[in-house]
Amino acid sequence: MSSPYTIARAHLEEAFDAAAAEGLEADRLCKALVAETLGRWAALRSAADVRDAVEFELEHMGGDTDIPFMRP
Repeated sequence: MSSPYTIARAHLEEAFDAAAAEGLEADRLCKALVAETLGRWAALRSAADVRDAVEFELEHMGGDTDIPFMRP
């Protein structure tokens, strides 16, 4: 069974391979992927929700920061 992350990684690899074959910079592809993803996500959630989720991901990208949580 695939996970969303497995599917995303596979498509990202294909996109980076296609961009390289066309001579496009990886940085430009990243910007395009982010813009397209945010546009799609904004159609599903509010801009504030998307912003909060993106900020959370950026803050925890290194993997060495504790993720705060609340106990019930």
